Formats: sequence, C-alpha cells, structure tokens
Amino acid sequence: MPMLMIYDGPVAPDAPGTRTGGLPLVPPAFEWPRCRECDGAMQFLAQVSLADIDPGDDGLLSIFMCANDPGLCDEWDAAGGGNRAFVFGADAVGVAEPPGEEFTLLAETSGVAFEEELSDEDYLAA
Repeated sequence: MPMLMIYDGPVAPDAPGTRTGGLPLVPPAFEWPRCRECDGAMQFLAQVSLADIDPGDDGLLSIFMCANDPGLCDEWDAAGGGNRAFVFGADAVGVAEPPGEEFTLLAETSGVAFEEELSDEDYLAA
C-alpha cells in the first residue's frame, strides 16, 4: 500500500526528521545549490528522512528548487537546471547556512507524518 505524506504541525527549523521548510541538514563541505538558468540560490523545500521509507536507511533526501523568477527557470523540468535533489548519508548532521539571497527558505517549517491510508473519505478533512 502506498504511503501518504500529511502535515504534522510546526517543527523546529533544524528538526532531524521529514519536514518541509527550515534549514537543510547537510554533510561537511556542502555548497548551497544555484540554478543553472539564472545562477540564483535555490530555495530549500523539504527533507525526507529515508528511514521513514526504509527503516534500514539513515540518509536524507533534500529537495531544492529555483524560486527567483517562478516559471522562467524550468523548475518543473527534471533536467532543466531549476531544481535539485541530494541524497545525503548519515554524516548529514550540520545545519546549512543559506546564502544571503531572497527566496532561499520557505516561510514556515512543518513536520510530515506518514500514513498508510486515510481514515476519512475526504482528503482535506483527514
């Protein structure tokens, strides 16, 4: 059965689990990604604890997207250069310092819970 990711309330910006927003946990020598189209710093969207998907995995998936000029940097195209995903190992414990540019962080940091199925017919009510 597929797992559903649902909102799980506000969390700290450096929370170790699966979340949207906040500051990415990264390994040493991490460099903040830049958009291949506009060269602006990308926005950190989310991190997924791979242990939430596979209990034997202790890595993180970190997701970034260009938000400097929405729609113009092909952020929707997996190979266009306007988005980036990183898979980090267990050494991703440091908190990345974002560059001093606009649009690098989301306004809120939210926890994410995993559910096997919705307990309600209506997704929004669940």
